[in-house]
Amino acid sequence: MRRTRAIAVVAAILFASTGTLSAQVRLLTSLPAAIQDTVREAVRSAAPEVVLEFVRHVEVGPPRDLEGIDALVGLDAEWMDRLRGRLVDLVGAGVREPAGLVPFHVDPAGRFLVPWADAYVVVRSPLAYGEGVAPRSVEAMGGADLTDRLVLPEPRLAPSLYVDWIRTPLRAGESANVVFSRLVAVDARVRTWAASFESVIAAVTAAPDETFGIVPASFAAAQRGSVAFEPLEPWSPLRGYAVALLSSSRDRALAARVVEAVLTPEVALRLASRHGLLPGVADAARADLPPFVRPLVGTSSPVDPETERLDAWLDRLDSEVLGQGRYSEGLGIALDLLFGSLFLLVIYWVHRRSVAVDDA
Repeated sequence: MRRTRAIAVVAAILFASTGTLSAQVRLLTSLPAAIQDTVREAVRSAAPEVVLEFVRHVEVGPPRDLEGIDALVGLDAEWMDRLRGRLVDLVGAGVREPAGLVPFHVDPAGRFLVPWADAYVVVRSPLAYGEGVAPRSVEAMGGADLTDRLVLPEPRLAPSLYVDWIRTPLRAGESANVVFSRLVAVDARVRTWAASFESVIAAVTAAPDETFGIVPASFAAAQRGSVAFEPLEPWSPLRGYAVALLSSSRDRALAARVVEAVLTPEVALRLASRHGLLPGVADAARADLPPFVRPLVGTSSPVDPETERLDAWLDRLDSEVLGQGRYSEGLGIALDLLFGSLFLLVIYWVHRRSVAVDDA
């Protein structure tokens, strides 16, 4: 009897320990692997019994099937509104809003926060160009000297970049046609529309003497000297990374503990110091922040994508811009040749007429 009881106690202890060790939370994320590791460290110190599994989101849009996903940690903020029916009120779930994150977007309905943001930068070869040579604005990228030298992410890979390039001049009073014609001018200079940020880096390093690209700053900083980067002007737009709980979570209380852990100001500072994600304003003066981060903190926020217009804008980019700039550039050259030839013919005809008059 005693032996049976002892075996039962040991089995119960083993079962309890196994249950504790196997407490798994699956997180959907847009964060690169290096940043995932930093988040995993932070959660391990706050909830050592939790095992995190990160699932990368589909680059072209939000995933349709979220079954088995417990929370969203570091997901592109542009897509959050599309998931509104599946997001849980954070306060109602016991998650406290973190202090020191004033510049960053808080969903008015309390369904998600954007505690981190990442600035887009221009990447170039560290060897081929001196300081200040890279085209640091959308206007500069339309210059004729940049033909076949730009590698840009596809609009749906970096929607906040293009939303800002479209919306800012619209708010300044420019017409939509003028805004999109400017983007057509940029499109005429594009060598590659890249489907991933890895592809942007690969294209720049493959042709270091003649290529520029655009990626998030944290992604560029992780390349360990293979590329140099400079900020876009002005210091926006920013790519927001949101945190949320899902109604389909298998253990919402455990998922809420994970969300609480990643929302602490200490984690924000760690991510800023290691990876260049923007921290909260309370940490703005810290000397260990990357230099390019400090001017942004307290003055910038992730681009609010205005989701009701986002699809329409990106559809218009697809139909009226991508590839059309190259076509219009070629058409312009053809028209220049045509009218130049006609002008020469007219000059020749006038000359022949004058010779005929003189002979008469």
